[in-house]
Parts: sequence; C-alpha cells; structure tokens
Amino acid sequence: MILLNATQSRELDRISQDKYGIPSYSLMTRAGEAVADALVDRFPDAATDVLIVAGKGNNGGDGFVAGRWLIQDGFAVRAVLLGDCDEATRLVGEGEIPSLDHRARYRRDGAYAATLCTKAVDVLFQATGGGAIYARNPLQRAFRDVHAANAHYVLNWDINGTMYGRVALGLSPDATL
Repeated sequence: MILLNATQSRELDRISQDKYGIPSYSLMTRAGEAVADALVDRFPDAATDVLIVAGKGNNGGDGFVAGRWLIQDGFAVRAVLLGDCDEATRLVGEGEIPSLDHRARYRRDGAYAATLCTKAVDVLFQATGGGAIYARNPLQRAFRDVHAANAHYVLNWDINGTMYGRVALGLSPDATL
C-alpha cells in the first residue's frame, strides 16, 4: 500500500480531475467507501460503534461518506468535524468578534469533545483491569485528570448543550459566553 501525504494527495486529486475528468464528488465517494470497506475487512470482530473525526474540506467529506457506508453496514456512527478553532482564529485575525451563535457552538463542541475524551479514557481504564487504580499506572493520572477537567462547567456537556440549544432557539443563554 502506498501512503500519500497531504500535498501528494491533493496533487493526485488535481490530476485525476484535470487529466482524467473524474469529478471531485466521485473521488470523495470512492475514498469514503474504501475507508468503510477497510474498517470492516480489517476489524471484522470490532464493536459496531464508530467515531469519525474529520477535518474541514475534502477530508471531512471523505469521513462523512465513510460514515454513511458504515451506517448502511449496521454500525452506530458518530462524527466530529474539526474546524471551530480554525474558524475562531480566522475571525479574530480579521478583527471580528465571534457572534453569540458562534461562541455557543464553540462551547458546545468543546464540551462534546471533552465528553468523548472522557469516555475514551474510561474504556482504556476498564480494559486494564484493577491495575489502573495504582499511582504507578499512567492511566490512573489520565483518568483523574480527564474527569477533573470534564467536571468544570466550561466543559460540561449538559450545561453547554443546553446553552447552545437556548441560543439556537433565540433564547438567552442564561450564562456568560
């Protein structure tokens, strides 16, 4: 198998479109299907819960196509699209202040990411058995730290999910954003 870096992949996409006339959507669809097939083929006994973490642009499209195929294969799929930090940095760099809607979404997405991290550490912690409770085990520290961070109201999914919902419905967020 040949692995391409981002620059090589963009160039291959460009050549495929310009020289061979393959539409970008077709490339994205094929890539997403190939990812889904590879997951099913390589991990036939894996759990059916899948988390897709994708960037913006074509990478995000490939990820969502893979998710669609996996759903059709009976997987429970969740997806996280990265981009809030890039967007906020761009807005501030242009001298703009992110809107209330943006700030509520950033807080919601950050809280969701923290929740997923906590769940991932919990799975690892449980997989180690009783040994993870001892201070000499690095997972003990990760478990404690991620739970302490997620307990902070800024990363609390219930608070931030509710706040986002209020803002999306045109209501006051009932908290400082």
